[in-house]
Amino acid sequence: AGTYALALRPGPVDGAPVLVAEADAARDALRALYLGALFGGTAAPAPLFDVATDAVVVEPARAAAYGRLTGLRADAFPPTMAFSMAWTPLFRVLACDELAGGLLRLVHLDQSVERLEAWPPVPGETLRAEARVTRVEDAASGRTIRAEAMLFRGEAACARLRSGFF
Repeated sequence: AGTYALALRPGPVDGAPVLVAEADAARDALRALYLGALFGGTAAPAPLFDVATDAVVVEPARAAAYGRLTGLRADAFPPTMAFSMAWTPLFRVLACDELAGGLLRLVHLDQSVERLEAWPPVPGETLRAEARVTRVEDAASGRTIRAEAMLFRGEAACARLRSGFF
């Protein structure tokens, strides 16, 4: 539970005062709600353009279930599962001060997964997942965010993910 700054401001009906949360307080409350709902409140936001790093376990049952869901063999590791393995660091970078106010309006635009030299992940192993925002572009049509994530087995790169959001 945090402390939020509240203020009385002229409201839309006859200028009657309304109680509003200051912009930073509203952003912080939204970020806390979003990260709490996704990760149980354990994920801390990373500054814009910094790298967020987390350890992720390749759970055998989860990999097999994801493979069955996507129509792959149960023993195959689906490339698109790499996105869900980078989920925590990816959303930690999207929850930075400059972007957190738009989290509830965030829409996934596109993604690509590139398999690298250490592909595929091995069920049961722990990988290092890193993510960072690479570009924020504001235009008349709205804001576009580009992010990149990497999965590593030790120092060997396993996968590179590129995602866009608007």
